Amino acid sequence: MPYRLVSEQMLKEHEVLAQLSDALRTAIRWGQHGDLPRKMSAVHFLLESFQRHLERMLALEERGGCLEMLKQSHPDFQSRADAFRQEHDQFRDTTRRLLQAMSHSPEPTPADVESVFGDLTSLLEKIDSHNQRELDLLQEVILHQQSSEADPRD
Repeated sequence: MPYRLVSEQMLKEHEVLAQLSDALRTAIRWGQHGDLPRKMSAVHFLLESFQRHLERMLALEERGGCLEMLKQSHPDFQSRADAFRQEHDQFRDTTRRLLQAMSHSPEPTPADVESVFGDLTSLLEKIDSHNQRELDLLQEVILHQQSSEADPRD
């Protein structure tokens, strides 16, 4: 699959993930009004959706997507692709840990909620940064590929 098609699919997947991230951020900002279990339940529900899409997107990138294509066609970018894969594993682990923490807290205290939501907000920021760097790398590869095609000496 050409990089251009992969990049279009990645953009769509990242767009859906960004919408889920926005929904999580909105739910985190909701006023508490003394109903922490309800707020935690709403965020937990959204985080489960986020986790499913994150897993889907990361699997697509790692198997048949941009990271797999980089490995095959641009070995010079392999170390960067490996770093992205390591971050993927960290995102998976953190998301699982947050879901477990939310599941094991039927009567959360304000401190519990603040801790989990702080960790979740940090995760969302890291994923946003990661996704931007991934898209930047893909753009760099596409430009490199186009310049190679334009200059047959490469």
